[in-house]
Amino acid sequence: MNFLRIVRNFFLALTLTATPCYASMDFDDFDELDFDLNAIQDFENDCLLTRTTPAQGLTLALLGQIKSPLWNNTQAPKGRDVLYLLPHKITAIEHGGFAASYFFNMTDKMQVSADSLLDTTSINPELIKFITDYVAQNAGNNVSSEELLTLLPLFQKMRIQERKTGFFLQGAFLHGPFTLQLHTSLQLSERNFFLSKKDELQALAVLEKVRPGQSVDNKEFFIIRYGMGDTRLKLGLNSLNMTSFKVDTGFEAILPTSLAVSNPRFTEASLKVSDIDQLTESLLDQLRGIRDFLLNPQLGNGGHFGVGYYLESKVGIFRNLAHLWFRFSYDKLFPGQETRLLMFKQTIDPEKLNMPGYIIGLTDPEAAQLIQDYIDQFVFPTPFKSNVYPGGIFNIVMSAVVNAKPWQVAFGYDFYAQQRERIVSIKSSRTQLSDLRVKDAELPSTNQHKFFTEVCHIKKHKKSEITLGLGGDVTMYSINIGKDWTAYFKFAMSF
Repeated sequence: MNFLRIVRNFFLALTLTATPCYASMDFDDFDELDFDLNAIQDFENDCLLTRTTPAQGLTLALLGQIKSPLWNNTQAPKGRDVLYLLPHKITAIEHGGFAASYFFNMTDKMQVSADSLLDTTSINPELIKFITDYVAQNAGNNVSSEELLTLLPLFQKMRIQERKTGFFLQGAFLHGPFTLQLHTSLQLSERNFFLSKKDELQALAVLEKVRPGQSVDNKEFFIIRYGMGDTRLKLGLNSLNMTSFKVDTGFEAILPTSLAVSNPRFTEASLKVSDIDQLTESLLDQLRGIRDFLLNPQLGNGGHFGVGYYLESKVGIFRNLAHLWFRFSYDKLFPGQETRLLMFKQTIDPEKLNMPGYIIGLTDPEAAQLIQDYIDQFVFPTPFKSNVYPGGIFNIVMSAVVNAKPWQVAFGYDFYAQQRERIVSIKSSRTQLSDLRVKDAELPSTNQHKFFTEVCHIKKHKKSEITLGLGGDVTMYSINIGKDWTAYFKFAMSF
């Protein structure tokens, strides 16, 4: 069974049942919602709707059934950029050389769910009951309406899960007190819709009764991307270099090299309502676009350049048998263009649409405009190319390191925070920013607290040393960002 087509059929059934007149239609003329346009036209004439286009009259029946906008917000899930994913003590290079860390990062439940995005209570409950009765009837009584109603709370539980794996690569070059470092990554990232195993089995048991012998198309539930992440350049100065106390300070630049990987493109196409086939295909296009927007893994920060400042210090204690390490950094990301989904501000009164005579008598262009306005304000968000100001990123890392040659053990704390973003403009000749629910599409400020540990074996040679390390981190507390954990293996060589 095709999941998107199930949702498509839901909206089509919703258009058919919006008024008592449409609710009395004889569904025997329909085969899985492939409609006879002549039958619909005859029925509309009986209902005194003056639409000359059947799909317009059909779509107008939707009006008023969603009493408030369906979308609470249109914020995509947010995770940490790989440049900040591993706590910075782990990725620090104190001498010239290179390092490669193979990592696996997992976010079981990102802080976006169907329940947080959608306001399913805005849909007329009698309509939902009618649809489940209709689907149950067309399933040959294999499933009851009550069983179908159990799918709605399961759908509201649906969250988004993310996995990242790949190599974090570093190189460092020293000349006197100056250092130049380059950090980048090669990675594979995947996002998927997620239900607990118990809920998943319950949902599949119901869906298999609707279409016996047909399985769910799992390809619609995940997206995989791979390629290069963003790149950080660090230019530093060893401003203080004592036996037990060192201070490095400098500037860094963020380069959006992840843009080398093609990003999905969302067009500003609106729903087509000239006939039923175009209407249903447009609904599917809208649903696919929303799915791709939510499940699109981010290999970088979304395409933004940035500049920043950092300060790192190392303090030896117990005759350098251990040392404390500290880093503070602030990176300012510049505005850049991203595709965002935005809902229009509500200007239509859905209660007024149900008043007798309000719709009858509209010309076709007026009816088409009313349909589009309703969809934009109540049903589907619209994609816009937007200039996004992502704000700045704070990162503080503190760690304690114990040297027990040839072993080295580190444990520490990592704090990450990103300021709330702002959408400052959109690229559109027909719409103003003031017409849109902008704040509902902007990502809020985030912060995350992690603890990490690392164990390394260091083999010293005459002119170099080789390090093999194993470690990981876990999120203890986070706001507006998923709780993730990371495991990694590191190989480094300094010279």
